[in-house]
Amino acid sequence: MARKKVKTSRGALFSRLLLASAVLLFIPHRMTKPINSLFFNAFGQVLTFAPGARPPFLDELFFPEEDVVTRRKYNDLYNEYAKTLAKMATLHDKYDKLAGLRTNVPNENMGIVLAKRIIASPGGRSEILIDKGSLDQIEVGQYVLVEEGNCVIGTVSEVSESQAWVKLITDAKHNMPVLIWRVGTLSAMPAQLVGDGKGAAKVPLMARGEDIKPGDAVFAVEKPGYLESRIIVGKISKVERDKKEPMLLDITVEPDEDYSEINTVAVVVMNGDLRRK
Repeated sequence: MARKKVKTSRGALFSRLLLASAVLLFIPHRMTKPINSLFFNAFGQVLTFAPGARPPFLDELFFPEEDVVTRRKYNDLYNEYAKTLAKMATLHDKYDKLAGLRTNVPNENMGIVLAKRIIASPGGRSEILIDKGSLDQIEVGQYVLVEEGNCVIGTVSEVSESQAWVKLITDAKHNMPVLIWRVGTLSAMPAQLVGDGKGAAKVPLMARGEDIKPGDAVFAVEKPGYLESRIIVGKISKVERDKKEPMLLDITVEPDEDYSEINTVAVVVMNGDLRRK
């Protein structure tokens, strides 16, 4: 007797498959894992996009359970990763600045120590206290530059193990040898720079016959074995006849930087062994 053929409609077949997929969806992964392995072994060669490679969704499908972390753990790991990137960016920025300083003051016997300003005298015009001292090779008399290393702002006046006072060129008790140079000329005029205590500096004892004009640049004098290249200090802002001494000039020098805005400085040390605490 012939067996009666059972016909199944497409709708019924779809419903059965949908029900089966729903059941598989709620079955724990540890129970369905053998089915996944069987599927991959049967169709892995067909689904492989390149020799030795698997489609990305298969990597996710067979991702080991022991490597899965919670969302909180993932966020913690990502935050640590972001902090590490930020630290690397900061170190790279410091490297770029130090490299620029070495270009401005090229001398193999010389080092650069970066220091933070702790406090400043009223108005930030006379002295500043920095967070590096003798333990970092800071010594009295060393030149102090802006962070970028392209301008001298003063010299070290007092030192302890971990801190130092920097006397700015505008301080009334600060003086240093300088060179006055005009763009387009070959020679520079030696002079002495003395702070006026009011946010500027003066060039004293300069005879009226000297050719000095507003706009002329003022540079710190080179020191053999220490500072081999000239670094700017400021520029001549005013040249007048001295009211007290008619045969002399009253010359005012404007600093090249606004000292009240300085938070980090670079101290030129004699030893190339750079140590940062």
